[in-house]
Amino acid sequence: MDLDELITIEPAAFKQLLEEDYFDNNGIYIIRVYNALMRSAQDQPVQVACLAEVAVEVYSEAGKDDETILYLELQIRALLCDQNLNQVMLLVERIACIDHGASETTVLELAEDILSSNHMGLALTSVHASSLMLRG
Repeated sequence: MDLDELITIEPAAFKQLLEEDYFDNNGIYIIRVYNALMRSAQDQPVQVACLAEVAVEVYSEAGKDDETILYLELQIRALLCDQNLNQVMLLVERIACIDHGASETTVLELAEDILSSNHMGLALTSVHASSLMLRG
């Protein structure tokens, strides 16, 4: 399977591949799948976010916290490309609630990326403008 074609796959088919351990059984490391999807996030953020959400569901149900955190991160990065900041913040909080060593590091890394991105600057400007309207 050409990993760059993953973006064209339907979420249900991607879920089936994950549930059947297709990637593991074929010597394809999870980070290669992540990277292939990440390359498509800028152009197709909604599709990447949907596929990442499917992976989060599969790995979360299987109790695989490392994989769950990794795909939550992918989902967040795709949603940032789509400027869906409300969902981004909910998912960052979800990572923070996972009792795992990688949670804190991932949240801090994402927070730094979010704060340094133009997306968050726009959101903070919007929030600031809203708070001024409430006071005025």
